Amino acid sequence: MNKCKSLMISIMQRDFNKYFKKEK
Repeated sequence: MNKCKSLMISIMQRDFNKYFKKEK
C-alpha cells in the first residue's frame, strides 16, 4: 500500500512540475 501511495505521489508531483513549467 505504501509503495502504491509513493508511486501516486511521484506521478502527481511529476505532472505538477510539468504543468508548472508549461505555465512558466
